[in-house]
Amino acid sequence: MLLLIDAITGAAQNPFTYEPIQYETDTQTVSQISKYRFIDSGVLKKAMSIHVTWDSLTMFDQTVDCYTNAFLIHDTIFIQGYMQQLLGWGFQATLFNDSCIITSFALSDGNIYKYRTSDKKPVFHVSLASSTQTLRLAGRPKFELGERISGFVRLESEPFYYYIKKLTHKATIKLRAYFKTGPLRPGTQQVY
Repeated sequence: MLLLIDAITGAAQNPFTYEPIQYETDTQTVSQISKYRFIDSGVLKKAMSIHVTWDSLTMFDQTVDCYTNAFLIHDTIFIQGYMQQLLGWGFQATLFNDSCIITSFALSDGNIYKYRTSDKKPVFHVSLASSTQTLRLAGRPKFELGERISGFVRLESEPFYYYIKKLTHKATIKLRAYFKTGPLRPGTQQVY
């Protein structure tokens, strides 16, 4: 499975600039995470709430399992939280020392997304900057292979657009998720 990291490397149409924020550490997060059933492969059952609006109407509003992929590349941790089968919506957290970049994403099996209404061609994946964002980790990461990372992420995306049947619809993602990864694996930088 590919790690979505175009939030860092940039996509041709992506207009966003991503600013790192400080992540928080809070041991209370451990007790919150323990309320969810953990599957050893990096899945917390019913731990991610996703609300997607489309032209100010609710398009999707569900609590789903939070699947994760987590990799260590040099001195950077990449965490991806997503819905079953990866298609749909999720988040990416890129951790460096004591800061991070958090984005939400939309991923489809067809070219239906635009960053701006003026984009010439729709794409199958958008990585979105956040108007609000929080990352709270259960403990400070050691940045070591085999380490498990757990925490809480909350964000609201900047607007993006669905392009369906030659009509463009303005959308946003609000996401809240508790997550616990499997052991950090070595990664290679791969981009959609």
